[in-house]
Amino acid sequence: MDAQPLGESALAQGSERYASMVVHHPHAVFSVDREGYYTEANAHACEMTGLSLEQMRRTHFAETIHPDDHPVMLEAFQQVLTGEPVVVEARVVRVDGGLVDFRCTGIPIVVDDEVVGVHGVTEDVTEAKRVLRELEEANAAKTLFLATVSHELRTPLAALVGATDLLVHAEPGDPIERHVEMVHRSGERLLHLVEELLEFSGLETHQTVLRPVPYDPRDVVDEVARWAAPLADGRGLELR
Repeated sequence: MDAQPLGESALAQGSERYASMVVHHPHAVFSVDREGYYTEANAHACEMTGLSLEQMRRTHFAETIHPDDHPVMLEAFQQVLTGEPVVVEARVVRVDGGLVDFRCTGIPIVVDDEVVGVHGVTEDVTEAKRVLRELEEANAAKTLFLATVSHELRTPLAALVGATDLLVHAEPGDPIERHVEMVHRSGERLLHLVEELLEFSGLETHQTVLRPVPYDPRDVVDEVARWAAPLADGRGLELR
């Protein structure tokens, strides 16, 4: 029996190692030719697209990409064809309509100093993107919450400052009952806001139970009028 030439044996081993790496890689691995058509793909790549290997070999990679991401993917593809690796993020549109966020490393396939195709190693980052979006939404909600709380606290605090200023500058014999009432009412409002903030913080630890309470818009309007009347009087204005 003739011995297999050393060069052919090394080539065969190299091919087997490459095939093993593609098959057993934890991420989606694929290859496309210079035209952009899939030539090879492992099971993860087929699962990501929802296509069989036979179907993928008849498919251009752009057909599996979300239309909005075509420009960035085509630009990355052209860059790899120049011999420069690239990392790009986009979305796969599965055959069932589902979307998969991915991060792909494109590597040129070079044969005899010529780029003949592209290897792609693609990681599913859908869950990571979802967590990031939730964090961004949570931060935006906290920013809005702090702005709202600051506004709500500023109103009774302004009333307190205004009422105490009127009390400080009141002349002997001036009626001060309304000013004292406004200080008391604003203090109660601040206490109520603090209690609401404590209840709200308890929601995150599931220690707060929300209960409906009666609400009358007329009471709110009357409270605003009582708060504004002394301030108007102190500035020589008439509140109607």
